[in-house]
Parts: sequence; C-alpha cells; structure tokens
Amino acid sequence: GNRYFLMVPQPELSKKGITWENYSSESSDKIQKIDFESVYVATEGVSTAAIINQKLADGKSVVFSPGIYKINEPIIVSNSNTVLLGLGMASVMPAEDAPYMDSLIFVKDGLEGVRISALLLEAGPAGTHSLLKWGTRKGAVSTNSGFMHDIFCRVGGDRDASLPEARTNNMVEINTDNVVGDNLWLWRADHEAPRNGSVKDSRNKVWNAMAVNGDNVIMYGLFAEHVLHDQVVWSGENGKTFFFQCELPYDVTQQNFGEPGYGGYVIGPHVQKHAVHGAGVYCFFADYDVHAKSGFKAPEDRTAITTENIFCVFLNGRGGINHVLNDRGPGVSGERTGAPNFL
Repeated sequence: GNRYFLMVPQPELSKKGITWENYSSESSDKIQKIDFESVYVATEGVSTAAIINQKLADGKSVVFSPGIYKINEPIIVSNSNTVLLGLGMASVMPAEDAPYMDSLIFVKDGLEGVRISALLLEAGPAGTHSLLKWGTRKGAVSTNSGFMHDIFCRVGGDRDASLPEARTNNMVEINTDNVVGDNLWLWRADHEAPRNGSVKDSRNKVWNAMAVNGDNVIMYGLFAEHVLHDQVVWSGENGKTFFFQCELPYDVTQQNFGEPGYGGYVIGPHVQKHAVHGAGVYCFFADYDVHAKSGFKAPEDRTAITTENIFCVFLNGRGGINHVLNDRGPGVSGERTGAPNFL
C-alpha cells in the first residue's frame, strides 16, 4: 500500500475515446506496473547524461523530475520496454560547453515497446543532427510499437540575436518501423526572449521539423512550425497522420524557400501508401514576398496515397501559397485572409 509504481497503459486496437480510466491497477493485461525499484528518478544538476545512461543500461526506466537537464552527451535508450517520462515540463538541452551531438535522445535499433513522454527538447549553439532520433534503420517488431507522447521541440526563442544561434538539422527523426506519436509540437522560434523580438533572416537553423524513414509510423496531433525547408518529410511506407497543423516560416525569401519548392507536408517520391486526415498549412511571410508552390506535396496517380480534409490558409503578411497539393487546389493570398481553401 505504500509503494509507488510507474503505470504504463498497454496498446489497444480498434477503439474510440479513452478507456484507460476504467482500468484498475490490478488489470495486468491493460496496465503494466513498474516498481520504482526499477525506475531512476533524475534530478536537475545532479543527474548527468552519463549517470542516466548507466541507469538505462542497467535496465531501469527514467522519470525526469522538473528541471532543465543540460547534457554533454546523448541520452541513449538501450533496452526494450524502457520508459522516459518527464514531470513538470522537464527540459533536455545541450550544456553551454557541449560539443556537436548526433542527437539529444537516441533510441537504439531493434528495441520494442519504448515510451518517451512529456519532455521538452531544445537545440543549442553547437548543433545536433536531431533532437530525438529513433533508430538508424527499419526492422522493429510490429506487435510492440514504440510510443512518443507530448514531445515538444524548440530551436531558438530563449536567446536574442546578440547570442550564438541555436541549430539542428531536424527535430525528430524516425528511422525505426512501427512508432506512434501523440501530440508533438516542433517549433523553430519566430520570436525571442527577452523582448519578444522577431526572428529575422533565417536565424536558428533547422531544415525539417520531422523526417520519417520507418514504415508503419502513425502520428496523432502533429504540429510543425517555421523550419527553413520542408516542415515534414515522410519517406516511409504506410504512414498515417491524423490532424496536422503547420505554419510556414515568417522570415524566408522567395530565393531560399519559394523557388526550391519547399512546403508543409511532403510525402516522398518513392512512397506507395500513405494517409493524412485533417491537415492545414498556413502562411505568414512577414518579411519578404514569398510564393510557396504548394502546402502539400505527394506522388501523383497512386491510389493508396489518400488525403482527407487538407487545406491552406493565408494568415497575414505577403505572398501566399499557390496550390494546396502539388498543382491542385486553389491558392491562398491576401485577397482571402484567414479563409481556408480545401482540396
């Protein structure tokens, strides 16, 4: 009666709404109970990445108590069924003297049932390839998917133009098959502390918010904003997204964004099967006259690639988006501010 457990709901199929609230702690087939003897509780200023990695290698899950964890090496998930859980918006970011890192958090290949939840991952001036990198290749077991919940990524925003800019190549990279995401907000800053000033001229470099190379990846509630190339690039097969919200960058130019044809949601040219439901791409080109070619891009004439309720909106500023999907769907511009154009 006096013991604490980390309660991990098990995946379910073909359901609507929430069901976990009906499960008691005794429902062992629906809730996994992890005794806190098998959990390491990390503490800001005490728990280095090296300490956390040793605990993970020993088979423990990690709960991050509220704080900002400044690391000098990646946190590496090395065992299946590991949980990383943040409390109180626990944040992970590079230390000021950290070198370039491939990622802040890395999930090794071949793992099953990994859960990463409720963390804010922040880029630093030395740079990373990714903030969260899930594997390097395809091949996970489909019956025990990996999950990420309530993951927030930030590139810039905490430092004004007098300080070195933050940078990363992408925020989230998924190379493993069968990963599920629920509520991800991936944000390149459009304004910066301490005076809420606007970010200008492509400061805080990040090329993609999310890159998906694994198969059978599903996203529920994906938010991607302001990165300098395509916001989301999906190259894996049988991907699904349910609700996508995207705002294109404010501070790009026609030369570095419009002419290369960058957009909001891009399905790779070799993909045969994909589905996206309920997705919007918005533009507010604040500084320059930019005309994006389309909000969405996908291979044409593939019956297994489906879109439902996708649209573009002109919010404010200059320029616009010429089409919704490829060269189809009416464009948006200042003539219809705030009104969605659907395909």
